[in-house]
Amino acid sequence: MMRAMRTVLLGGLAIGLLAAGEAGARTERLRWTHPDPGNVDRYTIYIGSASRSYGTTQDVVAPPTDGSNAFFVDITVADDATVFVAVSATANGLESDLSNERRRDPVPPGPGDPPDPDPDPGTAQADTQRFVLWNATTNQIADGDFQTDEVVTVTDLPCATVGVVPNSYLQTANTPGSVRFTVNGNVPECTDVDVTHDDEPPYALGSEVTTGDFECNDLLATVGTHTVTVTPFDGDGCTGAEGTTRMVRFIVEAGGAPPPPAPLGKPGRPTLVPF
Repeated sequence: MMRAMRTVLLGGLAIGLLAAGEAGARTERLRWTHPDPGNVDRYTIYIGSASRSYGTTQDVVAPPTDGSNAFFVDITVADDATVFVAVSATANGLESDLSNERRRDPVPPGPGDPPDPDPDPGTAQADTQRFVLWNATTNQIADGDFQTDEVVTVTDLPCATVGVVPNSYLQTANTPGSVRFTVNGNVPECTDVDVTHDDEPPYALGSEVTTGDFECNDLLATVGTHTVTVTPFDGDGCTGAEGTTRMVRFIVEAGGAPPPPAPLGKPGRPTLVPF
């Protein structure tokens, strides 16, 4: 594996593939833990455009920690770049095995300009309260308050989808209403009200088999970072007064058995945690 020229960084400085603040650039935060940080002389950050192929490395000495005691550095990359990152630890001249790898995708574009509003759309009655993570194997809610930057592990939850809990207006079957899902900036999909679900989420990213039972969604088995937005509407077919758009960004990991420990003599292997 070829390494680029290294620069030793003191803790708290950003690693810049592009100049911070440069037009077309974004900043991502890399976070990791280590089993024995007191014996680590430095960490090495690996950054590349393909999995396990890193064109940039930077050494970091005494990185800062955040409120959860995870070390962190900020990296600056192009807005449209997908980057793969890993980290190693060095002690007494010996470098550890690389950590687990994380992929960071570009921020997806919005769904585009909305259509011209109705002449007098009125005040939206439709609304959504929160996202939920739905276990499509047991047909139960696995996480009743699914929030941004949560991690879904495929080995722990192999069949899942994301749903939304609506307000009372959208829970009523004889009232027109709909919800528009947009996934990773792709073409949005619209779902109409058709059945009463009481307190269960009536909308989800996946086909409904029976009332309140949803099929698996491939998105929840696709390793990477995903963004889902949802917009409620008073009318069917995503028409009429438009309610508040909400967004959740989450990370899907493959999971599985942890890698074997590093050979004796090397420092412990760092572990990347959610950005």
